Amino acid sequence: MAYTELVKNFNRIRDYMREFYIYGFKSRDEYTKKSARSYDDERRRLASWLGENMQFRQTTEGKNVFLSIDSRMLHHNPLYKAWKTKSFTDGDITLHFILMDIFATGESMTVSDISERIDDYLAAFANPRLFDESTIRKKLKEYVGEGLLEKKKQGKTMYYRKAPNLAFYDADVLDFFSEIAPCGVIGSFLLDKRKRQKENFAFKHHYITGAIDSEIVSQLFQAMHENRMVCMRVVNRKENVSEIKVLPLQIFISVQNGRQYVMAYEQKHKRISSFRIDNIVKITPGNTSDRLEELRGQLEKMKSHMWGVSTQSRSGMRMETVTFTVRYGYGEQHIHQRLEREKRCGYVEIIKAAIDHPLQKEEMRKIIQHYAFEESVLNIDPALTEERWQLLQPDGTTIIHKQPSMPLTTIQKQWLKAISLDERIRLFLDEPLDFGDVAPLFTPDDFYVFDKYADGDNYSDENYIRNFRMILDAIKNGQPLKVEMYNHKGKPIEMILLPRYLEYSEKDDKFRVVGYGQKLGGTVNLGRIIRCEHYANEEGIRFTRRIPKRKRSIIFELTDERKALERVLLHFAHYEKQAEKLEGNRYKITVNYDKDDETEIVIRILSFGPMIKAIAPGHFVDLIKERLLRQKSCGL
Repeated sequence: MAYTELVKNFNRIRDYMREFYIYGFKSRDEYTKKSARSYDDERRRLASWLGENMQFRQTTEGKNVFLSIDSRMLHHNPLYKAWKTKSFTDGDITLHFILMDIFATGESMTVSDISERIDDYLAAFANPRLFDESTIRKKLKEYVGEGLLEKKKQGKTMYYRKAPNLAFYDADVLDFFSEIAPCGVIGSFLLDKRKRQKENFAFKHHYITGAIDSEIVSQLFQAMHENRMVCMRVVNRKENVSEIKVLPLQIFISVQNGRQYVMAYEQKHKRISSFRIDNIVKITPGNTSDRLEELRGQLEKMKSHMWGVSTQSRSGMRMETVTFTVRYGYGEQHIHQRLEREKRCGYVEIIKAAIDHPLQKEEMRKIIQHYAFEESVLNIDPALTEERWQLLQPDGTTIIHKQPSMPLTTIQKQWLKAISLDERIRLFLDEPLDFGDVAPLFTPDDFYVFDKYADGDNYSDENYIRNFRMILDAIKNGQPLKVEMYNHKGKPIEMILLPRYLEYSEKDDKFRVVGYGQKLGGTVNLGRIIRCEHYANEEGIRFTRRIPKRKRSIIFELTDERKALERVLLHFAHYEKQAEKLEGNRYKITVNYDKDDETEIVIRILSFGPMIKAIAPGHFVDLIKERLLRQKSCGL
């Protein structure tokens, strides 16, 4: 199927992606409401978007499809590709490149002038396309709305010109914030404008499913900034759709399970409630309200009494005090520390090459395969050679004169302005980004990460900033560093380190530098570094490679009561995993993890109580038994 026919309704695709990602075991038979052709089409499209992360397994019941991802092994969110498949007509594509080339001179032109220029471009073809002034006018209006063009009226005549090319493509900023900031898919689009480079960041405790809901989140941010009520179409647990009128107040984000919620004032019940964003089907703007600041203040007071996103009951405020005693033995001080930490309250590339030299068919196919999707060669190649897209001539030259470029769109400038308000931006830039003609897409007051650890790194500390930049520069240039740091006992030590990449944990809100060291290994928390400097005396240094990841697996049976299956698979979403249906409401789940995370996995398994039974391997079952016996010895 041609890619120009794909993704006409993103919400439909979003539902498929969520099912594949969360459950990971959907088979053809389970799609009772979908036709076999629909299932096969969506499976093939997803496989093209997600590459090697989409996997298949043949069973006695047929072919199972699952998406299995270890987020620490991925530098970029694979779900962003879904946003980059959009339907365009042949005329849309032809007109876009010609318009961008016409406006590259910086001139201001009328619709008539533009129409004549377009005809001049298309005269190079034997059967030129015809674009009437009405079509051109609509396209110009669309581009003005997107922020690509500007218009100005002189007398009764409207003039158009290209918007200033305020390019900001700092790769490190885009690389980092496109993964950790709300609506990060916008940063991914900007990152695509740069040449591919070595990736300097990795992400731990990273949930990628938020990408699916970026459109809904951006609409909620817009409603907040306009103090506007919205009507939300929401799917409930019984899969019924209802409409709810609310005033959105703040987005709540969980780094423990990856879920996002909107905290909103529910007009009907006159109370603040939480709604899972992945259950919201559609947002319709409503009337403005003057109560946003008042209700946000009320929500701020409620936060000190909230554990997660639960608010007051419908009968009014209802608070409970819960106290408990935690007993731990000698050598288990980390339990106390953890409690303290966790407390809450591709088409452009072809045109570029054709401007430089006549483009041969084989070269064009290589460019398509490199920059586009697996099947795109079936559509782009004939569209250009058959002159459906009237951009490339039979001899391999192009009618376009200048390398295609696009200004930043309005929403891209809004997103860049928003991330400039993040305190972590100082790690990369001395001066904040400033686009005076737009408001930020979101501000720090618009969202709240409610369950990250309380002892995150101090990103405003000048020494921390200096160390961060020194390490990042060493990673890019392959230089070793002399590092002075505190060990886990608080004692200053020195080491020589060859850094490979920086790893950021959203849950811990900390950076670690990962690389090759000497006797002391090669992973260091940035917060422990006192100072670092380039190490010039490289002769005779022997770096010890970091111990390879020690892959382990836990297999457990799960009883799906009270939506336990969804909760468990979301909880382990950033680990590589597989799920298999047994009988009734029982499932066998396999989670792959690194040995370093074993204690955390044990704690997570136990947190689900009788819903989960660990069955293999034996040493993991013994770890659970040992922990339960220790709890029992404390009188629990």
